[in-house]
Amino acid sequence: MAEESGDAKPPVICLPLSITISVHHTLLLLLQSPEPEIAIAACKALLAFARDEEDGPTQVRTSPWSPGFQVEPIQTLQRLLSHEEAELQGLAVTVLAVCAAEEPFRLRTVELDALAPMIKQLGHEDVELQARAAYALAMHAIDDPVRLKVQQLGGVPALVKLLASDDREVLRNSCLALTCCAKHPEALPQMYTLKSMKMLIELLGNGNEDVQEQASYTIGYAVFGEDNMKDFRRLGGVDALLECFASPSKGVQQASSFAMSQAAFDFEVRREMRAKDGIRPLAKLLQSDDAKVVEQAMMAVANLALDVPTKQAIAVLGGMGFCAGLLSSSDVPVQANACLARPPRLRLQLCQRVQRQGRRVAAHGDSVVVCGDSRQVGAGAQGNAGQRRQRPPRRR
Repeated sequence: MAEESGDAKPPVICLPLSITISVHHTLLLLLQSPEPEIAIAACKALLAFARDEEDGPTQVRTSPWSPGFQVEPIQTLQRLLSHEEAELQGLAVTVLAVCAAEEPFRLRTVELDALAPMIKQLGHEDVELQARAAYALAMHAIDDPVRLKVQQLGGVPALVKLLASDDREVLRNSCLALTCCAKHPEALPQMYTLKSMKMLIELLGNGNEDVQEQASYTIGYAVFGEDNMKDFRRLGGVDALLECFASPSKGVQQASSFAMSQAAFDFEVRREMRAKDGIRPLAKLLQSDDAKVVEQAMMAVANLALDVPTKQAIAVLGGMGFCAGLLSSSDVPVQANACLARPPRLRLQLCQRVQRQGRRVAAHGDSVVVCGDSRQVGAGAQGNAGQRRQRPPRRR
């Protein structure tokens, strides 16, 4: 009997733990439980608190340290990123992603080196965890210091590797994170070395529209690198974007128009668009009933009109007529981009049409300022994708 009792396992204690917690600090204590089930339940509750409570991320970050555990709440979550339970890892990284809406939280995450385990999760065998980790990196990489840290920790190669995944969520979130990383100039050479452009262009033909949309935005920022632009031209990027213009998805139309607006700074791209009659499908988007689609399509038309032959091609297709008609749009960026798409000698005349609508405007070179809206738009405007129209680089 003694031998049998020595082999016996300790009994499982079932307690009625359906309780109401009045302060979220208690959840941080429960997160440190050695019992995975308890930690998972606490993490789910903390996630709901961060999402639904007013100033939830701030309250989580500024929670007093748990008695007996001299660690910050972020450190508590950081430790769970390396837990043996994949479900708990996924919940913890999702809490961090939601709380990343607050800038001090994002920067503190970098200071505590919590990005490293997130990047490690990108290589986990669980595809759901890969998708969550990629999304969390995207939510953190809003600030340049975070983008630089992601690049330094090997986040870009890990994200590019996921572009070969078969999972829709993984592809979409990886493209989203790469879009954020590509806004930092140091990431662009690395993306070229990793041959990311080839994979991104292939994703434009993916059957999932949200993947096509995010891949288009990533391309739009990646082409700011000279070598990436060369790959874009060489690998048929223009053809791929032309197919996206015909997508039934408004999101894909908007994103692909944004990508073309950035690629159009390149002389060879403008020439290829003329040769392939690519301005025609873009001009059709100017008639869309979606203001965001029209705004990005107009920006693409404006940038394609940087040289005389393309301007003439736009005029032949009646694009200038569309530009004039869009001056009556109630959307300010659309009005401004319509002004920019016209020849400089007509720009002031078109701005006067905006004035007749009750807005005060002023034209300064390649900029149009709509004074009645107190925002600078046109060449200095922030597009829906957060990208400013810039002067074209000197390359022919």
